[in-house]
Amino acid sequence: GQLSQSEMTNLLQTFADKGFFRLDSYYQPKDEIYDSSTTSLQLNLLENRYRVSEYHSGAPRKFHELVSLMSSGAGADGTPYAPQSGFLTAVPQNQAANELPGWDTAVGLTLANAEEGVWLEGEALAQAWALVNQKYWRPLAVEEGQVYELYLQIPELTGQEPSPP
Repeated sequence: GQLSQSEMTNLLQTFADKGFFRLDSYYQPKDEIYDSSTTSLQLNLLENRYRVSEYHSGAPRKFHELVSLMSSGAGADGTPYAPQSGFLTAVPQNQAANELPGWDTAVGLTLANAEEGVWLEGEALAQAWALVNQKYWRPLAVEEGQVYELYLQIPELTGQEPSPP
């Protein structure tokens, strides 16, 4: 989607009202954490670039409100992104299949056949895309009692061509 000029003006005003331009550039927790991720917001204006990042925790509530606003599309009308092709690798896991989503083989692909990686399109890609977007950290699916961790690489998003492991 796209924002109109007035919607963009309102969005920038929201950033200003929430104190974005006065936030520290980097926040982190007091305790050492080695396996977390960083969340960043960056605004590129004509004269300046403003970036605020948070490693795991530590940023004020207003930063999280802005992250939530941007994650929801900032009010832009549009349609959800749907990739046209992707490379799926399904890695078998040794764990119980309790309450995990199942893989529907009616799309013409079994996860067992994706262990070495396989290019997807159409319904198989749509199913894989939905599963990895349900849970970004270790997305899991079950097929015939076997649990698989899914890795889906989308060329337009990764910036490089996927390759098998």
